[in-house]
Amino acid sequence: MQAVITQAAAKDLGRNLRFIRHARNLTLRDVAKGAGLSPQYVQNIELAQRTTVSEDAFMRLAKPLGIPESMIADLVMRARIYSALEIRGLTPEQTTFVWRGVEQRLGEVGLDLRTDVSKVVVDILT
Repeated sequence: MQAVITQAAAKDLGRNLRFIRHARNLTLRDVAKGAGLSPQYVQNIELAQRTTVSEDAFMRLAKPLGIPESMIADLVMRARIYSALEIRGLTPEQTTFVWRGVEQRLGEVGLDLRTDVSKVVVDILT
């Protein structure tokens, strides 16, 4: 299945993945080799030059980045939700408001999408 996301959501997702890669002192080649992808493909994801990426490709990034697949799934789901809101024409303020409601509702049914990448990086660095 393809994860189709908007440019803004792709930038945020790519920035998070690059942040984790840098915290682990990994090169694009390291991550690409571990994921079975080309370095150019990984770079395109990080720089949001690809807005359509298979979920399998995202999941394959988890192992070389040293993070659980569930974290990648959360980041992709967040990007998809933000994309859906952006496509509907919501302002950034409206998107933030709706996102809080989505997070709360998902938490009520046992799905917590509050992955804090900065906490993960702090854990990596300590």
